[in-house]
Amino acid sequence: MPNSLRELHACVISEASNEGLSPSQTCYALGWIFYDIFERADHDQENNNVVITPSDFDRYSRDIPLHKIRRDIAESQQEFGRAAADFMEPEILKRISVAIDESVVSTVKAYTSGWKTFFANVSAGIISGILFAVITFAAYKYVEVDPSLNAAGKVLVGNQK
Repeated sequence: MPNSLRELHACVISEASNEGLSPSQTCYALGWIFYDIFERADHDQENNNVVITPSDFDRYSRDIPLHKIRRDIAESQQEFGRAAADFMEPEILKRISVAIDESVVSTVKAYTSGWKTFFANVSAGIISGILFAVITFAAYKYVEVDPSLNAAGKVLVGNQK
């Protein structure tokens, strides 16, 4: 059990290190525990009308049992995670949105890749060419079989002069 604020500080850092907390989380845990001490000092000063001295802070440090320090470290770690998640939520949502958009874009690109489009366009060109040739050939054969249509065309052209 710590006997002073300095020993409490060392104890919290040691316990946080044993728990595997990062330096940021350790700092958060220190703030969490020291906030309790200063809140107690403020409470004593307001309610008991006493002036708080440095020795009172050492007494408050001695009054904190080790299991409470460990519990406060665990609670501060959870709160740190919640605070970090709340802080990062807009960025996380933005990245999710970007990932979805990129996924949709890549899916669309997969269906409209250059080669697929190229072969579709070439196929359409060949089919339309063949269709045009068949229609033209059928019209030629029709005029060859029934020349009256050809003669009617010549009459019309001759009347325009």
